[in-house]
Amino acid sequence: MGVSRLYLGVRHDYPPPRFFDLDGTLIHGDSVSLFLHCLKDEGITDSAYCAGDEELLAQFYEGKLDIIKYYRYSLQPLAGKTKEDLADVFSKYLKDYVRPRVYDEALTTIEELKTQGYKIIIVSATTDVIVAEIATRIFKADHFIATRVKSDSNGRLIADVYPDISHQEGKASRIKELAVAQGYSLNESLAYGDSINDISMLELASKQFVVNPAGRMDKEAQKRGFTILKWHAAV
Repeated sequence: MGVSRLYLGVRHDYPPPRFFDLDGTLIHGDSVSLFLHCLKDEGITDSAYCAGDEELLAQFYEGKLDIIKYYRYSLQPLAGKTKEDLADVFSKYLKDYVRPRVYDEALTTIEELKTQGYKIIIVSATTDVIVAEIATRIFKADHFIATRVKSDSNGRLIADVYPDISHQEGKASRIKELAVAQGYSLNESLAYGDSINDISMLELASKQFVVNPAGRMDKEAQKRGFTILKWHAAV
């Protein structure tokens, strides 16, 4: 049974959506680490904090750390701040840290798909504070799915996230929720990823593309017959 048949109220006049992971798929690098280095350069964090981030991230990828603990650590510098407080920092972050790392082919592909009328949806395990800026300001995405950061009644950020994180299987769950809410059919949809963490998202799509895969994902992509793409960035 096709996934979209699970959904009532599907708008069949909508072109099938195109889903893109962010880190490693649209940009070369990790958006959170880049952001923390931006904060360091702005005097908000320091080298020791960034080194701690890299150590925790390595532990996570080795399966030795709960991702919730990583989220809470990476959000510490933002606690108590509003999104308005961070406006200047985000402008610098996008211009100097993210834009040079965007894959040229990613921009071209998204621009072509938008011209053809397809909905562009960025799906990332990264927090929505970061993904919102990249998805809307650089890629002009129609929607984004990201891990939601908590805030207080005055809009000040809290160093914690809601449990419906968009990581691994959570990506597929959140995509299904969006499809229901927007009336999207997943038949003939396309998905672009780069790592094993994107498998659940890729499996929902009718056709899968894997950008610059390495190690386990390279073998998995070849075994499953996913289309492998080699994309390039200035950095």
